[in-house]
Amino acid sequence: MLKEAIEKIQELVESRNKVQTIDIEGTTCMDFCNLEMLIENIKTELDDHNLPLRVLVKEREVNVYSSYDRYKDREHIFRSTAQAPNIEFNQYMSVEAMIIMLQTNFAESENRNNLIQLISRISSENKIEMTDDGMGQRVAVTQGVSVKGTIAVPPLVKLIPFRTFYEVVQPEQMFLFRIDKNMNVALFDADGGAWKASCQLEIKKYLIDYLYAEIEDRKVIVG
Repeated sequence: MLKEAIEKIQELVESRNKVQTIDIEGTTCMDFCNLEMLIENIKTELDDHNLPLRVLVKEREVNVYSSYDRYKDREHIFRSTAQAPNIEFNQYMSVEAMIIMLQTNFAESENRNNLIQLISRISSENKIEMTDDGMGQRVAVTQGVSVKGTIAVPPLVKLIPFRTFYEVVQPEQMFLFRIDKNMNVALFDADGGAWKASCQLEIKKYLIDYLYAEIEDRKVIVG
């Protein structure tokens, strides 16, 4: 068992630093899975391409292109894709599955821990009655034959899911937390996609910090 665990950890570490050469739309570029390797290769190969290099940032992906050559073509030199987990939002799941998801795919915070405690309590009760006014939910629980209480379920909760590259600050988001009549639970995205802009901003900050000299020399443009 210990040997298998060690091998698994080693596999994860190696995959994080893995470099691949891929073909994208007829051009070959190097593919990374973190920002550290991307920056290192930009610095190392900077003068091997037409400058300035154009670094285009998305919420989970960064692409690096050369400037135009004499034929008005650009090289797609590098791509880095965040190894963020596939989190199941906007769908109901069992309490157990939700607890596992919160513990493994969200940064630790007071809100996360409180939510885990709340749904753990719901799952441990013998009898449950739920009321829903469309704005929030209240769950009446009975344990055994006499102990009864009411759990107020917060309609909105701020959490920090792992959304993008691990090197940058993960976005704090607002989620709508709901329980259905079968006691399944769900987190619905309630920020209108604003997390994407937050991720892009944090990635840009990180790249500008580590490529400051190259940007100042006008050899790299981050956008």
